[in-house]
Amino acid sequence: MTIAIGLLLGTTALRAQQGVAIQAPAIDSAAVRAVQAARVTGRGYLFGSSAIVAMERPAPQGALVDTVTTLARLGVTLVPSADGASDQVAVLAFDSLVVRSTGLVRRPATAALAGESMRVRLEGGRVARVAPADGRSACDGEAPLASLLAELVPAVRGDRPGDSWSDTTTVLACRAGVPVTVTTAWRYTVKDETGPALALAREGTITLAADAPVKDQRLLLTGAGTSTGTITVDRGTRALRTLRATSVVTFELTNGQQSRRFTQTVADEVRLAP
Repeated sequence: MTIAIGLLLGTTALRAQQGVAIQAPAIDSAAVRAVQAARVTGRGYLFGSSAIVAMERPAPQGALVDTVTTLARLGVTLVPSADGASDQVAVLAFDSLVVRSTGLVRRPATAALAGESMRVRLEGGRVARVAPADGRSACDGEAPLASLLAELVPAVRGDRPGDSWSDTTTVLACRAGVPVTVTTAWRYTVKDETGPALALAREGTITLAADAPVKDQRLLLTGAGTSTGTITVDRGTRALRTLRATSVVTFELTNGQQSRRFTQTVADEVRLAP
């Protein structure tokens, strides 16, 4: 969302392009190996993502397109809750974060980050809601890739081929200074139980909403889309091993003076770090 919202805030660095393919970047590339010296606490992962946002324009003009590639080494640790309750807290932390963009990400071409990003209390053994503590806005402080935490600690309620269940996650994220609520209704199905891992098919129905003042204007965002992919988890611990997913979301932004319609396509890959 960062890319698209930038248009209504005065950024116009989109480039014209058609027929854009989408796939997750190679997470075993030299760019990732160069930042693997450090070791994250907890279960370590490599994460790669490619996001393409296309802004519709009237015919015969083609869509304006921007692309952002993200590579990261991160870790998830489960710790006891600070208030002494029986619930655990999932902690997302980074060793490294590298972002490359064709023009709209407001950071240098390569940005390094290390440290804790987000803490979320588990509900029923999984992350159901990602939001800042103490009722603060998602834009009160930067929490890189906080929304990923809901996918790194998924709901797993079956272990035999054909087992299927539903789950819902809600993420309060910050996009270009605007709090955005992303709600996803997931459907999981066990596909394979061979070996030490379970393979699950995952489908999601996504809705997005934002209503916030930005630079003396009221910015509204509404959108919907789908996600499809597969994950593997440890048979015993149910901890995530790998994730491959593609999502397509269409959304509209308006600031009271102009409206823009966008399609965002994202390909993600996660796997255990060596």
